[in-house]
Amino acid sequence: MNIKEVYKRYLESEESEIEVNSWEIDIESFRDIRIPEGTLIILVGKDGRKRQADLGILTYLFNKCKDYEFVRDFLNMELSLEDIYKKYKVLNEVERLAYCRDLNDLDEDVKAVVNNIKDKVLLRVKE
Repeated sequence: MNIKEVYKRYLESEESEIEVNSWEIDIESFRDIRIPEGTLIILVGKDGRKRQADLGILTYLFNKCKDYEFVRDFLNMELSLEDIYKKYKVLNEVERLAYCRDLNDLDEDVKAVVNNIKDKVLLRVKE
């Protein structure tokens, strides 16, 4: 399923979040698309495990920050959040924005949150 289809399903559902099977998402469909921050989905793994994800932030990380590997790993429900933390020293996609140099096109509220947590996130790398 491409990301445009997921976003369309989100809009049509009129819910605050929708569930999406993680293995059905085509990572290449993230290329050259921008979805608004706050577009929340629940990724469902084959084992039934769930993870909340913000599609807007993930598309931003993919396209503006060129953070393809993180997006791929975050969508991969075979990796636990502990695995993500060990590899990237972040717990979620919002924290990963702390590593992005270009935050200019982000929503002002998201930008404020990222700037608030940036020092804490970057300090983890030194530990």
